[in-house]
Amino acid sequence: MFDLNKLYLVFFTLFIIHESIAETERSSSDFLNNKVVSDATARGVILARNEAILASNVNAQVLEMPYFEGDFFNKGDLLVQFDCRKPYADMKSAIATEKLKQQKLMANQELFKYDSISTYEVEVSKAELVIAQAEKEALQSYLAGCKVLAPFDGRVRERMVNKFEMVAANEPLISIIDDSHLEVALILPSRWLQWLKVGQAFEFSIDELKQSHSAEVVRVSPTVDPASRTVKVMAKIKEGEASKHGILSGMSGVASFRTKTNGDEDGG
Repeated sequence: MFDLNKLYLVFFTLFIIHESIAETERSSSDFLNNKVVSDATARGVILARNEAILASNVNAQVLEMPYFEGDFFNKGDLLVQFDCRKPYADMKSAIATEKLKQQKLMANQELFKYDSISTYEVEVSKAELVIAQAEKEALQSYLAGCKVLAPFDGRVRERMVNKFEMVAANEPLISIIDDSHLEVALILPSRWLQWLKVGQAFEFSIDELKQSHSAEVVRVSPTVDPASRTVKVMAKIKEGEASKHGILSGMSGVASFRTKTNGDEDGG
């Protein structure tokens, strides 16, 4: 299964390196040399912390798909329902077969006490019961895919199939996103790690909305890209700002970090 979020971030990373690495390197150089500068800036993109493209192990017709693009749903809500009448019938047969094999084993064990059958026949009965149980468990696993439930609260980003369509096993069905927890992804010069810390505050100006919002660094990648000399940093926007101001995943903007002047301490 492909991950659109990762693919998007790859293209974004290339864009950031191309568009802003020179500018951010100059800012960091001035900062490290204690020159008077007001801000160190870098481009960033807003991403959802939780998003997924859901699929199923079922090869069947879609019966229900109640949510459309933009619709809200809660964790555990039914997103996709398949026509699983045939595997449900197979499950009834598997349950009956398991019961029959269990009774046969019990009968053979009783006969074995009176030397009416051999040990081999008892062992065969045990093996037949194990096979019947395994077939039932396999069907249970298959039937679990007949209903695709929401793994978290969120919204539908894209429906990839429609009601009544036949779909193959593991085919992408629906793309969902939790837009209540948005983060800012930044690709920054690795030299900034001399002063950039988790918890550091900055302003993020969103291009599409012409708005500036407070953000805070929450995670710094443990590795640096040696080719571009950059590091990935994740930050969070103040709780409640996204829904209040219409901030959406995929929007981009400029992160502005307050820098220091001669004799000042690191900005935060």
